[in-house]
Amino acid sequence: MSTPLVHSIAEACEATNTGRTALYEAIKSGALRAVKRGRRTLILDEDLRRWVQSLPPITVKQSSSKCSADGHKDGDNGAGYQAVHVRRDPDGHSSQPRRPAS
Repeated sequence: MSTPLVHSIAEACEATNTGRTALYEAIKSGALRAVKRGRRTLILDEDLRRWVQSLPPITVKQSSSKCSADGHKDGDNGAGYQAVHVRRDPDGHSSQPRRPAS
């Protein structure tokens, strides 16, 4: 199977696991080059690959916080995100989220 020369917006979204809005924002900002053929917006495979390779890498922050038995920081779900505790009234509606105690 050969690699396509160009991608439609839908194909580019699927190939990069990116939403349409993010793709159009990249085009609008000039980070991703797109061409027009009539009314269709097309992205050359080379330009799509270059854009994905230009995305910034994830930076891992090392912390000296204590870890729980599962190896995650308290309140950390393992993906690097802090858990947010939501207060609920007696009817189950949420109010302002509160941050976990440090």
